[in-house]
Amino acid sequence: MMLDGPLPTIPEGDSVLVVMAHPDDAEFGCGGTIAKWAAAGKTINYVLCTSGDKGSSDPDVNPYKLAQTRRLEQANAAHALGARDVVFLSYEDGTLRRPRDPSFPARRHHLSGSDHAVRRQSVPESPRPSCRG
Repeated sequence: MMLDGPLPTIPEGDSVLVVMAHPDDAEFGCGGTIAKWAAAGKTINYVLCTSGDKGSSDPDVNPYKLAQTRRLEQANAAHALGARDVVFLSYEDGTLRRPRDPSFPARRHHLSGSDHAVRRQSVPESPRPSCRG
């Protein structure tokens, strides 16, 4: 994909919506950018598609308790970067699927996993190169 010019360092408009598949995806993938935009006066809001209930290597962890912990950690991390609100759609990890509607844009993605693919299809024009189709 060729760009007509450089990507803007600060987006136009007053607000930014960060849409990610899992808790902590934003911080690992673009936390510095989120902090920069918040410091520049942008209103940052998050939408997390899944609950983070499978985000552990401990096979004995209770998924409900894990999701509660991940929710609190995510809210704290987002607010530390300057985000205003964090909304959790709370789908179970690994359950996001592409719609069967043939008009939905099919895209190839750099990250693996159906949760990530569905999230990127929802926001196909991301300024983050690894999120573009």
